Amino acid sequence: MPPNGSADAGYSRRFMEARPEIDPSALAAVDDAFASFHAEDEAPGLTYAVVANGTIVHASAVGVSSIGGPPMHADSVLRVASMTKSFTAATVLLLRDEGLLALDEPIGTYVPELRGQRMPTADSPTPTLRMLLTMSAGLPTDDPWADREESMTPNDLSALLAAGLSFSAAPGTGFQYANLGYVIAGRAIAEVTGQRYHDIVRTRLLEPLGMSSTGFAVADVPATDLVQGHHKLDDEWMVEPLSEAGEFSPLGGIFSS
Repeated sequence: MPPNGSADAGYSRRFMEARPEIDPSALAAVDDAFASFHAEDEAPGLTYAVVANGTIVHASAVGVSSIGGPPMHADSVLRVASMTKSFTAATVLLLRDEGLLALDEPIGTYVPELRGQRMPTADSPTPTLRMLLTMSAGLPTDDPWADREESMTPNDLSALLAAGLSFSAAPGTGFQYANLGYVIAGRAIAEVTGQRYHDIVRTRLLEPLGMSSTGFAVADVPATDLVQGHHKLDDEWMVEPLSEAGEFSPLGGIFSS
């Protein structure tokens, strides 16, 4: 994630090329809406963009990247949380297209720790990658536990999976939002490629797409661009520490502008 220079330079470089004609008053209304939202103290800062015909036609920001820190700008970089799951799913499909895995094989085919997994009922099917990606594997909702486990090591994840999964329903019978399913999908990506999940996403998706401001490592984000997370306690904003990339990154570890 190289430094992008000033916000104006980034704007002219990336957002003004092939710009469709947009009524300036409409864009001004967008700016006013975000300024009003920020004035309600719902977040220390925010950045936003308007897209028309597949092109970013306007981008701006309000507030600060951290309490007492630099102002937000159009190239600010923040953790995009569960939008990371789109990259995980896209990588699985890419590997499916290359014949390295199949969506309907039992997940134990690709993740050895889950072979022989005990199912919730005698007639339950074994979870598959398709079930994990569509949140239909019968795994229970795991917020906010999973969000706090990003830095888990490979050995610790192996031990967690080998201890057995918990189920809230028979696999394939319904939808339930489970972050762990995407963590397991990330482990499957690593197993079939022989590389770290983070490296596969970077080399197969981020780099080919020219997403130079997107990645998993906090240290790669310039200090002037990094946005810090906050939560409010007794009407005061408190900093949320940023975790390092680890085995739970496939559920929400990407930083992007």
